[in-house]
Amino acid sequence: MPPVTIEQYLANVPQDRREALEAVRKVILDNLDKDYEEGIQYGMIGYYVPHRVFRPGITVIRNSRCRLRASHRRKTTWPCI
Repeated sequence: MPPVTIEQYLANVPQDRREALEAVRKVILDNLDKDYEEGIQYGMIGYYVPHRVFRPGITVIRNSRCRLRASHRRKTTWPCI
């Protein structure tokens, strides 16, 4: 069963790799914008902007995780960077 929490993920990482991973996590979390969140995505630790942060008029296209679309009279899409 894949991990659901960060703690579960880290519990399954060997000790020598866990120390390196926690050092990288610390640097990321110290420098990450306050609106981003850390969570489990695709079975590993990921960082993302939660939906509550998107400004009104921006919606996520469900069948494409990489594109955002302005929903107010425009059909412009922006690719992932």
